[in-house]
Amino acid sequence: MVLPQTISTLLFFLVDGFLWGLTIALIALGLSKLNVLENIRAGMRKKVDHALLEEIFDLFPVLKNRLQQRASTLSGGEQQMLSISRALATKPDI
Repeated sequence: MVLPQTISTLLFFLVDGFLWGLTIALIALGLSKLNVLENIRAGMRKKVDHALLEEIFDLFPVLKNRLQQRASTLSGGEQQMLSISRALATKPDI
């Protein structure tokens, strides 16, 4: 029997004793209810960094026009831009 990819991935994590897959699924579900700005701010550690927001909007100008739009209503490509933006908001060491 072949399981759908998401279910088999969750089972893999659960069988290995980790709840990471389930945690990621729950986080993704919650973030889809937030609007674009709330999603990006969720990646920021404490307070809003306006300079960082401008850098993100320079990379993905379409998101600046959709700040109040719910993430779940964005197109697939826009959701990917939002995911990358949220990751960049954490200021990762690259």
